[in-house]
Amino acid sequence: PGFIEKVRKSAQPGFDSMNRHIQKENYLRFKIDSMIAKNDFQNAIQFLNTSTIDSQTKLDYRGQIAFKQGKFRESLNFFSENIDGNSYSMSVPHRAQVYIALKIFDSAISDYKKISYFNYDYFKPLAEAYELANEKDSALKYYQKFIEYYPDSFSVKNKINFLKNSGKYGMK
Repeated sequence: PGFIEKVRKSAQPGFDSMNRHIQKENYLRFKIDSMIAKNDFQNAIQFLNTSTIDSQTKLDYRGQIAFKQGKFRESLNFFSENIDGNSYSMSVPHRAQVYIALKIFDSAISDYKKISYFNYDYFKPLAEAYELANEKDSALKYYQKFIEYYPDSFSVKNKINFLKNSGKYGMK
């Protein structure tokens, strides 16, 4: 091989270095997740400020922290900023949760619809959002879609039976 090929080969990251990088990222995320779970928000923010995590992930974590603190409008701003230009962002389901907390169900439904198109795990929260919005037919539809992928989900089967047996959904 020529000189260029030797340089390219020597400069390529090896599997071990890539594996170490992934392990480091996972450790950083685990550490931040642990701080947030313990409501240790000040240390989580300080850790975020000094970590090498990418800016999109930092925005998402800032939104999660604000959400856990009950600062829903602030968390909505973080998640929306992260989603701008990237409608497939990890912040989409988090923003939907904020919309639910603020009782802005149409926006939550819109976000859950976007991500359920690519990930059927979101059919259940989409159905729940429709149920909260008192749109029982749509809730039933998405619970049924969810059960196609998770036929052993007892709680969703109960929801379906409840909705079907509530008169013409008999709810107001």
